[in-house]
Amino acid sequence: LYWSVKRDVQLKYKSNKISVAVHIRRGDISKNNNADRWLEFDHYMKIINDLNSNIGSENLDIHIFSEGSLTDFSSFNQENVTLQLNGSDLEALHHMCSADILVTGQSSFSIMAAYFNKNFSIYTPLKNFMHGWADMKTMKYNKIDYKEIKRKYNVS
Repeated sequence: LYWSVKRDVQLKYKSNKISVAVHIRRGDISKNNNADRWLEFDHYMKIINDLNSNIGSENLDIHIFSEGSLTDFSSFNQENVTLQLNGSDLEALHHMCSADILVTGQSSFSIMAAYFNKNFSIYTPLKNFMHGWADMKTMKYNKIDYKEIKRKYNVS
């Protein structure tokens, strides 16, 4: 049903690159109060660096969707990474649903986007959401099939 409706959202991805949406849950949670939902930036940086190394940073257009200030996210200052902070939830959702690769956060918001995304989703387990998915498009953060991603997007 999600894809049966035309959305009036201009995607910000570069059309000649593989689009990657990364959802980092911040804003309404904190490390002290929501330890079960908190992932350190290092977790996301490892995934981004692994994607860049295995697929090639020149092939990827990575967008991080989150809440906070630019200084909070300074560790993500890379040439192919764009921060999309404090924007519309509906726009962020559509970007996550539309991305060639979606990296979910510890959030049912980005997990919902993974359900709607027709491409690849890289997830970190959250409670029982996405637990046991065994399809070619859904990959656990530490079991990413780079060969399959490269095959689909014709990257040598």
